[in-house]
This record gives sequence, C-alpha cells and structure tokens, in this order.
Amino acid sequence: MESKVGMVRRKLFVPRPSVWSLENFNAGLPDRCLELATKPHYRKDTEERGLFSEDRAALLPLPGKRFDVVTWRHMKADRYGVVTLEGRHRYSADRANAGRGVIVGLRALEVEVLDSSGKHLATHPRAYGGQHEQRGPVHAVGAAVQQARVLAQQPGT
Repeated sequence: MESKVGMVRRKLFVPRPSVWSLENFNAGLPDRCLELATKPHYRKDTEERGLFSEDRAALLPLPGKRFDVVTWRHMKADRYGVVTLEGRHRYSADRANAGRGVIVGLRALEVEVLDSSGKHLATHPRAYGGQHEQRGPVHAVGAAVQQARVLAQQPGT
C-alpha cells in the first residue's frame, strides 16, 4: 500500500502542481487516479481498475449526512467586531458583536463566525500565509477592485 501511495504522489504531485482553485483541482483528482489504474496488477495480471470496481462493490454505503471537518473556537471580537486568527488573519464578526464572545469555525477553505447563541454572522474565505490580511465587507470591496486591475492587465482581455 505504501508503495502505491508513493507512486500516486510522484505521478500527480511532483513537481508540485500550481493551482488557481483547490476545488477544481480536487474535482479532477479521481479521474486522474483512475487513469493511473489502467495498467495490470503486478500479481493478478488483471487491470487495477477492475479490481478496484470489485472492492467498491463490497463497500458499505457512505452516511447520508456529509461529515463537516471543522474546528470550533470560542473567541472574543475586538472593539471593531473583528476576530484575529494566528495573530495575523482578521475576520469580521459584525460590528454589533464588538467586544463580545463569538464562535469561530475553521474549515480548510473558509472561516464561519457565529454569535454566542450559534446564530450565523458571516462566512469568509480562509487566509493562509505570513502576511496580515483582513476579511470582511471592506476587504471584499478592495479585493474586487484589485481583481479588476489584474484582469485589465491580462493580455487578450
């Protein structure tokens, strides 16, 4: 099994792919993995894809409810209604919640902010990296202007 994982890593992730959208990249991975399975199994002399189909038929069904991979944190919004994660990424929790406790849900691609009773306040794209960033209504306007500038500089647009 470990050698197969290594082979998939080398074939699909070396050199490290450059992606614009993680969702689009992940959506194409199953098809790319199945393409790798067209060769015969080293012992059974049968195409690996066929063996995988047999295994899949024996699997139990997945649960009806999607598993939510999230870490919840109780935090306090600052006097502007903003919570700061990792000391540099700031997310708006709504000015009405300035100085109050909020619940922050951390997912791989987004940050969800709830008030102390669990009412949804905001959902922001999650920021990564070392630079200080702010996510909220003001950030969205600035990001839209910046994106328009970048698109205007693209050749052929």
